[in-house]
Amino acid sequence: MDLDIIVGLKYYQQAKFLTLSNHMAFPAVLFTSQKWWDSLPPGDQDLIKKAYHEAGLWGIDTQVKAEATNLEKLKQDGAVVVNVDLGPFKEKGKPVSENYINKNALIKQFAIEVSETIKK
Repeated sequence: MDLDIIVGLKYYQQAKFLTLSNHMAFPAVLFTSQKWWDSLPPGDQDLIKKAYHEAGLWGIDTQVKAEATNLEKLKQDGAVVVNVDLGPFKEKGKPVSENYINKNALIKQFAIEVSETIKK
């Protein structure tokens, strides 16, 4: 659950403790009909890809800022924030991740891009 919901619905008034596991992902997926997409001129496809990419970056940046603001609000309002040691979870999940990465080139490329982004 993201912090927008916790703040917006005031969950912290009922549940004093907030455990941060950082497992929420910001979905940035675009679906379209292949028939429609193929009917577009390449230039239009490029414009849509560029606009979608820019909107995705804006959305991620906006959500990251909102999470920081919301976390501060929760702390100010008395929530007790508990940070989880993610090491054991990552270790247990590693075989599952590797299984999918090794089976699918698209998932592998995504994992590489995420890893590179995290390092920045």
